Amino acid sequence: MTSMKIVRSDGRELVATDGWQGWLIADRGLEDWLELDISITTAANVLTDGSRLVGKRVEECERTAKIMYVGPRGRAEVRDEILSFLNPKYRFKAYVTHMGRTRWAEGELSARSVPLEPEGRPCRATFSILCCDPYLRDSRGNEAAFGDATPTFGFPFVSHVKVPASDGRRLPIGFNASRLIYDGKNTVYNSGDVPTMYRVRIEAEGELVNPTITKDGKHVKLLTTLKAGDVALIDFESAPTRVTINGNNALQLTSRDSSFTGMRMQVGANTFTFTIDNEANRSLAKVQVLFHKKYLGV
Repeated sequence: MTSMKIVRSDGRELVATDGWQGWLIADRGLEDWLELDISITTAANVLTDGSRLVGKRVEECERTAKIMYVGPRGRAEVRDEILSFLNPKYRFKAYVTHMGRTRWAEGELSARSVPLEPEGRPCRATFSILCCDPYLRDSRGNEAAFGDATPTFGFPFVSHVKVPASDGRRLPIGFNASRLIYDGKNTVYNSGDVPTMYRVRIEAEGELVNPTITKDGKHVKLLTTLKAGDVALIDFESAPTRVTINGNNALQLTSRDSSFTGMRMQVGANTFTFTIDNEANRSLAKVQVLFHKKYLGV
């Protein structure tokens, strides 16, 4: 089954399916949805025949869908609904589900058509979304935390027996089933089709002096002390990169040697390192890498 959920930036939604009633995906209505514009640049060889490759890139793309309404609702009501919904003053996300997988694209409404149909024919609409990012994103946000647990008991059993202490309290006793491992490093796997950007979220449960995130020899360092409850966010997904602490701009707190380029998450394994000047407090930092895998299709 194939379906499409279109979500407007104000939260309003419209769902089209390949069923038999309601808003439906028209015949061949998504045949242009996955088209990509690939630009290849070459330069002629000077001394030999042929040319050499200079560059290759995937351009922004315009995704087009065709939908129609079949059902008991009045024609005027349905037409008013789609005319109102496809409003170019809003931004749109479109989630396409096919064979149990859902991936989405985001962009601006660049074209729409709701033609006048003769009496008795279904209401039809065609719309296009201009996507500056040409790739489809995983519908599930991916989260990789710095820190992991390793089993130490070997069987999923915990004793709940309680024994009295010398002061009369009843204390639980059991088994050490796992132990938290935290060395400041984390390997994040990107199983998407192409590299992607990400956000680094640092939540402090105690004092963290000059927190630093490093990848591939490049780093971003915050020249400040995070207190318990503070949340810092380094957003490489935005352009330019945004740095905030508790929602307030903190770009001015980054060190002069911080790098905001070359920090992409490549396909496959990516190693991140988190450090602070007061290393004894490293376990008081909850660090997460948040990202969406990107795909060429559904």
